[in-house]
Amino acid sequence: MLRFIKEETVGSLGGSKLLDVDTKNFDTFLPLKRINVGEATKRALSQLNDVKEARMAMRSFLMKLCNLLKDALPLTNPLLKYLEKLHPAMRSVESNEGIRRLCIELKPLKIDAQLIDRILQEFQIYKMDPAVDVFSKEFLEQNKSTTRIDSFWKDVFDIKDKISGQPKYANLKILVINCLTLAHGSEQKYQKLWNIIIMLLVLSHGQATVESGFSQNKQLEVENLNEEFYVAKRIILGKIKYCGSLRNVVITKELRIAAAGARQKYLAHLDE
Repeated sequence: MLRFIKEETVGSLGGSKLLDVDTKNFDTFLPLKRINVGEATKRALSQLNDVKEARMAMRSFLMKLCNLLKDALPLTNPLLKYLEKLHPAMRSVESNEGIRRLCIELKPLKIDAQLIDRILQEFQIYKMDPAVDVFSKEFLEQNKSTTRIDSFWKDVFDIKDKISGQPKYANLKILVINCLTLAHGSEQKYQKLWNIIIMLLVLSHGQATVESGFSQNKQLEVENLNEEFYVAKRIILGKIKYCGSLRNVVITKELRIAAAGARQKYLAHLDE
């Protein structure tokens, strides 16, 4: 908008408030000479005979583009509005009301009142959990262009019980790596809260992860490869991806033994 509309008209508006800006009101437009078309375009315009007509056409294009974006972008989507409540930066400032509203927006997915209450209780624990503080601080201090929020949630749900020493969120790996529905477990500290995240991931990506798996299977496809070998290869690739690279994979004694017997197992498979 600031390419062709006066700065005082747009100001510091953001989100749904941008919809209130009249992109058809010529009184709010910048003079043709001040339209921001970029340095390269300015140089190209200097070679034209009718610069004014070209700038008018550019302004018309920008108007239509803004109107198209205003109609297409989900700036008024309440689900997206409340989705930000799950960002680590919102832990210290967000009240349970925002999470409650998020649950309500997911009503079509049958989040009943009792489930909402349990989610709110867990969110309150999550906000005050010292273990989460560490992951939250680390996440917020990292490069925003390379940091993945699902990595933060993975760390949250990997928190172990201090008494038993067992992971409270054992099913999280299945969810993060395979993007499948999280199995319910009694040891999960934020089980109900995570249900919301699962639903949002499903709403956002649909079957993208499943379809990605099909694509990976296609890349692995060779002759004499049955379902068992597909699964084995996917597990190996998943482990390498989890470690960051092949060099980071720890070569254990068990792994050496398994590798040594791989040839015999393959020959036995061919005999079957």
